[in-house]
Amino acid sequence: MLPNLTVLFFCLLCYNLHSQGLELRLTKIEKDTTIQNVGRFFKENYVFPEKGGELQTSLSLLNSQGAFDTITDPLAFRRAVQTAIRNIVDDKHIIFIYRDPKDHVPFDPNEINEISDLKSEYEHRKDVNFGIPEIKVLEKNIGYIQITKFTSPELFGPVVRASSEFLKNVDGLILDLRSRGGGHSDAVVLLLSYFLPPETHVFNWEDRDGREFERNWTLPYIEGHYFDNIPIAVLTSEETFSGSEAFAYVMKHHNAAILVGETTRGGAHSYKEMYPSEKYLILVPHQRILSAKTNQNWEGVGVVPTIPASAENALDVAREKLIEMMDSDK
Repeated sequence: MLPNLTVLFFCLLCYNLHSQGLELRLTKIEKDTTIQNVGRFFKENYVFPEKGGELQTSLSLLNSQGAFDTITDPLAFRRAVQTAIRNIVDDKHIIFIYRDPKDHVPFDPNEINEISDLKSEYEHRKDVNFGIPEIKVLEKNIGYIQITKFTSPELFGPVVRASSEFLKNVDGLILDLRSRGGGHSDAVVLLLSYFLPPETHVFNWEDRDGREFERNWTLPYIEGHYFDNIPIAVLTSEETFSGSEAFAYVMKHHNAAILVGETTRGGAHSYKEMYPSEKYLILVPHQRILSAKTNQNWEGVGVVPTIPASAENALDVAREKLIEMMDSDK
């Protein structure tokens, strides 16, 4: 069933139609081509084929009705298209991005960018210690690790190993995943390997036709300290997303940790970066991840905490709970 396009049409017309000081202006041909390619990308690639076709039909209809006709500013067009897409398909991994003119390079409208530039990631993430900006020991000998990003395993792995050695003598551990924190699924599996038994089956991957094409297990061997026989808490917020949700979900359902905080954002798809025009790229979810334990995921519903608490109070609540658990083990 198609969404209420009449309401959506009038919402789009409310966008600022005036210049935002940019020299670039979009022509109707550019907009039509972009809309056409976005629709085709989703029809051919989206993780749920029926919804992908629905999005193509709805976008095409909105465009034919003139919903984007008066928009010439590239950023206003980005916002209008993003709003339209989210009202048609509520998938938080779908992001429509304007590319800065200085970044424009020759492109193929069918191009898919799935290759991580490790050098670029190194420069971009080194100021946050490749996703782990803070480790420390709290009162009562409780370790604390803040995780803000699951960077490439080549960058993430050495920091995880060093963190595990630093905290190897703690009596309890808190993993703080309250920031957005997506990233590489291999890095998620790598971190899980420090808390679950070797070669534990954690994830299955399915394509848009429901065919399983990959399985993930924890590593048979890790470098650093393996954490067992201590209580562990994972902190979550409503901003916790994607890779961080995957980690939290597995830790909860494998009974490896308690979750303290808020229900997470709800994104369980992996995506392709595709280019509908030289001025835009769009993230198109094309695969889904499932827990090997539950055969389900957290898409659209989030990961529910064991102990609900506001994001700002989650650390204090987790500390108190871990101290209680540590005392009961004595």
